[in-house]
Amino acid sequence: MWLKNKKLILIIASIAALCLVYISIISPFLRKSNEQKTQINQKLALLEKSRKIIQQKEALNQSYSNMNKKIQAKLPSERGQSNFLTAIGEVARKTNIHIESMNPQPLRELGFSNELSVEINMEANLGNIVRFLYEMRKSSVVLVANRLSLQPKSERSALLKGHLIISTIFLKEQ
Repeated sequence: MWLKNKKLILIIASIAALCLVYISIISPFLRKSNEQKTQINQKLALLEKSRKIIQQKEALNQSYSNMNKKIQAKLPSERGQSNFLTAIGEVARKTNIHIESMNPQPLRELGFSNELSVEINMEANLGNIVRFLYEMRKSSVVLVANRLSLQPKSERSALLKGHLIISTIFLKEQ
């Protein structure tokens, strides 16, 4: 009987010792392990988000670089200023615009570039003027219509007299 009691006491003591070991060592270890796992998952998610942002930044930088190259390629140097007037003349000829006068304005400095404007007096019907403005946007030289005013040539005429200021930007020679 005494032996059975000893075995029972030993079993109870072993169970109590295991409970103490679980409560004092294993449970905190498992809790800390779960917390670390959660932190690792959060940091991995943050790292993935940062990686995507960096990829987007690289794509945006590449897109910006490509656009900048296109703009630089389209902007003529100061030596090509005559191309500006030639381009206007070609677009006018192509769209049946009769240019009465072209008066270049003084060159304006804009930091790394210069702006050249020309004042044009013209005659055409409304459809040709609209085509002129459209073709101007498609021109190989950057042409911007700043101001346009139209008035009928005469009371019974379909022709309009127009006054237009067109500008372009030229890169400064370095």
